[in-house]
Amino acid sequence: MMQSLRFLVSPDRGRWTLSVGPTVLANHSTLDRAVRAAVDMARRTRGDNRVFLESEDGRVQQHWPA
Repeated sequence: MMQSLRFLVSPDRGRWTLSVGPTVLANHSTLDRAVRAAVDMARRTRGDNRVFLESEDGRVQQHWPA
């Protein structure tokens, strides 16, 4: 089971991250709010809504929306 999830909002300009722990991952509505917060942060800082998901080993897995 995944212990945490980090949303990388701006990997090309340093790492401004929103970390999500196991309590949030266990609650769908809380996770939804966390994703929306990450997207909103991306929109405000970079002007688009791409949010990158980072694994626990620090590798960027994918971006959302694809």
